Amino acid sequence: YTDLVEITATGERSIPVSGTTIGADDRAWLTRISEFTVEIELTEHMAVFRYADVPGMIGLVGSAFGDAGINIANMAVSRSGGTALMVVSFDAAPPVRVMDALAARPEFEWGRALAL
Repeated sequence: YTDLVEITATGERSIPVSGTTIGADDRAWLTRISEFTVEIELTEHMAVFRYADVPGMIGLVGSAFGDAGINIANMAVSRSGGTALMVVSFDAAPPVRVMDALAARPEFEWGRALAL
């Protein structure tokens, strides 16, 4: 990337995050969360999940939001050492009940909606 901004997001834990802008209209893109490389445009409605890298997780997340009537606009998945990170953007805000239900499953380390 020509330009890259790196910050540390703080809250329950400190997580390094980086991003850049792309194109003539300077669209904001997320490029890294912790040790995971991702490439996804930042939007108003997003969520991030960290989970065990096992089969079926993409389908599980897609079905959970689809059953709630929430359309997934984009998704980026990155893997590292048996763990995966999924960043999802939606057409509408992800329902808290869906976020909580997914994050409570044993395969997930955590899941958070992003406030942008």
